[in-house]
Amino acid sequence: MKQSAIEKGDPIPEIEPRNNKYSFHKMKVGEHFTMEEFTPDDVQRVRVAACNYGRRNDKKFITRTVLDKKLGELLKVWREA
Repeated sequence: MKQSAIEKGDPIPEIEPRNNKYSFHKMKVGEHFTMEEFTPDDVQRVRVAACNYGRRNDKKFITRTVLDKKLGELLKVWREA
């Protein structure tokens, strides 16, 4: 194994989570995303993913299914804290 000389100037890259399907890591408090055309299994998957991510990263998410007059039933996920 070879080692280079000590260098300066390269910034440390941001860590990207392995599973970023729902982008929980990018959400700020008060932001939300909406999902359309989902099954009850999809709702359960999103809720479990939000709960697990929040528990591991000390954040809180709220999920609600809401009825929109134009789009029908929607799933919304908010970051609370």
